[in-house]
Amino acid sequence: MLVLPNRYTDPKKYTNDLCEFIATPLIDQLTGGIHVNDALIYGAWESLPRDWTSYWSSWSDHRLVQQELLDSIEDRGELMTTESCDNHVELLHSRPVSLVSWLQKLNSLALPRSEREGPLAELPDALTRRMKTKKVAEISKAAAYVHDVCQRKGITRVVDMGSGQGYLSVSLAHLFPHLKILAIDGSASQIAGSQEFANSLGIPDSKLAHLVHWIDGSSNLAHRIEDWADGQKCMLVGLHACGNLSDHMLRYLTSVSCIETLGLSWRVSHQLDFEKAQPHPECHGTDDGLPSPKQLGTVRRPNNSSQK
Repeated sequence: MLVLPNRYTDPKKYTNDLCEFIATPLIDQLTGGIHVNDALIYGAWESLPRDWTSYWSSWSDHRLVQQELLDSIEDRGELMTTESCDNHVELLHSRPVSLVSWLQKLNSLALPRSEREGPLAELPDALTRRMKTKKVAEISKAAAYVHDVCQRKGITRVVDMGSGQGYLSVSLAHLFPHLKILAIDGSASQIAGSQEFANSLGIPDSKLAHLVHWIDGSSNLAHRIEDWADGQKCMLVGLHACGNLSDHMLRYLTSVSCIETLGLSWRVSHQLDFEKAQPHPECHGTDDGLPSPKQLGTVRRPNNSSQK
């Protein structure tokens, strides 16, 4: 079930407002057709409003600027009085009105971020020896979550987008014999690492297939997924679905017939799931469940060649 921000009760109204915000010129300026993590490297700074960049440039330490912005987002755009900013009170009060307004709008659209309780999968040493402590926590929770959804819905195939080194894909294939996995990543070196990981555990290609392909929302990738699924329903998953990976995955949920449900995770405690068959109680008359994936699929977003 999608939990909306406090000010919203109607998912359609929320989705319309979110789509309008995403389509604003400023969002295009910030991303510029590239991964958001690379924005400042590729000149987005010059595209930002002058009063914003002048304000941030007046700070003596860029790390304080970053912390002040993060704190502002967490605090609904209000002026901060944290210890890190105590010596910059005058600067805080000179924050441009347009920046304050933009941060407040951003926060009004942010989905609640509360930890989801759930089981943990027990990972054997064969899996954890390649992982750091944080990664073990992420995979143990994500693997249990995916397995639970697949069991409840009778799904036996999982598509892992942005699979990276294969920590989730390999763990699913190793832990749950009834699941077949398709790991997709735009990086050939990442896929090679995942393949080597699977080989070290004796996991055959029939159990865990690998595909090097940019996750770009294209119909070509949709056809590749459908061919692999061979008529079986699938769960689409993404671990650390940052940048516009979430956008593309939502589109694939609505456009690829074999994809039954979608699970997204940005960090170990923050997950969202979308299902085609079970609409939100406020979404009367919708054909394909939640309006969010259908409406987001119509939003124009720039192509992104750096997304994995």
